[in-house]
Amino acid sequence: MIRYDDWGCFYEQTKNYDGQYLSGEGRAHKELCEKYNINCKIISIFSSEKNKFGKIGCEEAWFIIT
Repeated sequence: MIRYDDWGCFYEQTKNYDGQYLSGEGRAHKELCEKYNINCKIISIFSSEKNKFGKIGCEEAWFIIT
C-alpha cells in the first residue's frame, strides 16, 4: 500500500482531476512507477475539509501495488 497526504492539492486551482499526474505527488508517483516498472491501482481518495490554510481540495490517496 502507498499513501499520499496531499494528492489533490492542484484541485484547488483546476477543480478537476484531469491532470492529477502532472504536478506534485501525482507526478512524483508516476515518475517513480515508470522508472522502476511498478504497477499500482488507486483504491481510494478522501477529500478533506478546509486545511490549516483555509483551503479545500487537499486529499489523501491510497494505492495498492499490483
